[in-house]
Parts: sequence; C-alpha cells; structure tokens
Amino acid sequence: MQKPAIPTTERERLRALLEYEVLDTACESTYDDVVKLASMICGTPMALISLVDQDRQWFKAHLGIEATEMPREISFCGHAIHGEVVFEVPDAQQDIRFFDNPLVTGEAKIRYYAGAPLITPEGHVIGTLCVVDLKPRLLTEEIKEALTRLSKLVMRQLETDKKLRDKRENFDQMKALTKRVAEQEIQLNQAEKLRSLGEMAGGIAHEINSPLSVIQSSAAAVIRRIQERNDPRDVEIESKLTKVIETVARISEITRGMLLYSRDGRVDDLETCSVSEVMSMAMGLIRGQMSNQGIQYDLIVDSDMDVVCSKQKVVQIMTNLLQNSRDAIEGLSEKWIVVKVKPNAARGQVEVCVEDSGNGIPFEIREKMSRPFFTTKPAGRGTGLGLNICRNLAKAQGGSLFLDESAAHTTFVLSLPAARAA
Repeated sequence: MQKPAIPTTERERLRALLEYEVLDTACESTYDDVVKLASMICGTPMALISLVDQDRQWFKAHLGIEATEMPREISFCGHAIHGEVVFEVPDAQQDIRFFDNPLVTGEAKIRYYAGAPLITPEGHVIGTLCVVDLKPRLLTEEIKEALTRLSKLVMRQLETDKKLRDKRENFDQMKALTKRVAEQEIQLNQAEKLRSLGEMAGGIAHEINSPLSVIQSSAAAVIRRIQERNDPRDVEIESKLTKVIETVARISEITRGMLLYSRDGRVDDLETCSVSEVMSMAMGLIRGQMSNQGIQYDLIVDSDMDVVCSKQKVVQIMTNLLQNSRDAIEGLSEKWIVVKVKPNAARGQVEVCVEDSGNGIPFEIREKMSRPFFTTKPAGRGTGLGLNICRNLAKAQGGSLFLDESAAHTTFVLSLPAARAA
C-alpha cells in the first residue's frame, strides 16, 4: 500500500484548516445537501466532504457510510490534496497505489474514488468533496466539472461560516468592551464623588471639632462642680450632662472617621515588615475585648512572610475588621474569630483571612457595604465609614480588601504585596 505523501506546505495547510474551526462540529443541512447532490450527479452510493487533518480525515458530511473519520495513512483523500483538479481512481484493485489498501481489500470494498479538492483563497488544499463506488467507473468531463463547482460551493460556505463566526466574536468582544467601559465610567464617577465627599468631610470635621471640644470640656467642668457641691437635687442635671458628654464623644468618633476618610488615599510610610508581627500587634489591641466577651480567637500563620505595607495602616485595617467580627457575633452561642495568613504566589501577595463564626453576609447587604456611612449596626454603634476607609487604605498600599463569598462563614480577605526576596 502506498501511503499518502505529506505536502511540503503541510504546516501552513493544517493552520489554514484549523482557522475554519470546523473539525468535530455537528452535522449541518447545508453540507448534507451538497453530498446528496454530488451523489445524485455522479451516480454513486457514497459521497463525503472530507477534511484532511494531521493524522486523520474527518467527514463534515457523509452519505452511504457510517464512519465519521478514518486514518489519514489509508485515505484516498490524502492523495487527492496534492492536486488542484479532480483526483480520480477508476479501479482501485488495478491501481498500484491502492490495490492492497484496507479500504479496498476489507469490508468497505472500495473500487472507485473521485475527489475534487477544497482549496482555500490562499491556495491550501484542506480536503475534498469526494464520491465513492463499489464498482469501477469513469466520470465524464462534464460531471467532473460539476463536482468541482460543488467543491467550490463547499469552500464558499466554509468561508461564509468563518466570517460570520469572526464577526460574532468581534461583536461579543465589542459588547464586552462596551460593558467594561461603562463599568469603568461608573467607577470613575463614583471615585470622583467619593473624592469630593472626602474633601467635604474633612472640612466639616475640622469645623465641628473645635466647638465639640468646648462643649465637652464645659460639660465636664459643670459635672465636677456638681459633684463637689454634692447636692442630691443635682443628680438629674448630672445625668443629662453625662449624656451630653457621651453624645459629644459619639460625634467626635464620627468626625474622626470623616477626617480619615478625607485622607485615606495617602500612604507614605511603606516598609518591609513581618506579617505575623503586624497581625500580633493588631490582635493584641483587642485581646482584652475578646476575652471579656467570651470570644475564642486564634492566629494561624503558614510561615512568617514579609510584606510591603504601612504597619500603622494595616493595624488600623485589622483592628476595624476584628471589631466588626466581634460586634457581628456578639449574640451568637458559638463565638470565635480566626486570622489565617497564607501566601498567594500567583499574585505575588500575602492574604490575611479574617474569619468569624457568623453565617455570612446577606446578598442585599454585600452590595451596600462599600457605600460611605452604610452600617448594619444599631444607632450609636458605628459610623459606616470603617470598611470603606479600610478598603481604600488597602488599595493605596497595592493590596485589596474583599469579602470571600465562597466561604462557609463570614470571611474578609486582606491582600498585601509580598516583599521580594533579596
């Protein structure tokens, strides 16, 4: 048996075939109709649209044969792709190239083959439109011409499919790009609003702080006078003044948050430091609160890693996250907080996961969490600025802060840039 020779431009030919993305696709009526027409015109029981792949010939459409592909080394089409005209084998049993071919000597018992090449606009032959018979024969020149014209129709259809697919992909890409541009525009508008809000918040906070200090010191002075006088009739006045001082303290907390919010994008004290050291500092600040409220807490570090960050700002972020967790699980029977530190080598980051025993954050609240002044805490328990400030602080250090929505329990992830090894 004479195996088909490999064309000298085989690599380019295969690349051209793959560009049509037709191999192993489903049957299509357009191509099925072509093989039926070829069979009728040529008077053969079998007709195929055969695409010659690297090691096989694959049939986009087939009539009179159940197989969808065959090995290239025994194919007739592997010989046909070497020419630009109809390749005809009148009697395979008498042809030195095919007389001992398994397709001739085996169950298929092929005697006749004629294949019109499928030629791309660049001149590569990627397959054939072929007809097959179980008895010897010859096609007239007119029928060969008809078979050639049908093969050109197949190529035009392949070209049309390719162009439609390319346009569809371009449309999808354009649609995705348009969506990204729209999202970025929204983000830019939001960033501008937040910047303006930050500037305004800083101005308001400065204006409020001075009179607050006067009110607080004056109220404290009056309370001291009342306590010195020790008159039972002054108890109600003292109680009300105490509430004034508590309210002033609450307003001061809000203004401190506003001041932080107005300058949270500026981080100018980046340094290389041990992540476990920073985490220990943060957890040490609230250790007493945890113990007093019966909260179990733990710090798990895979291995001590260095990060590039502002130590002070990271402690601020972690303190806020830990206090949020503490408040969220306050009413639960099972109360625990675990801080896990692990590397993310793919991103060049170190991830700090703050997980608590809560059951997660409802979807409708997740969307609102990044908004300034949004809080789920009762009145007097939070400003709604903490998480937003922390997210911006993380971003300013080249990191990020996000909610792990796939976690079983409530888990926030602080990602920080890993320090490069010396």
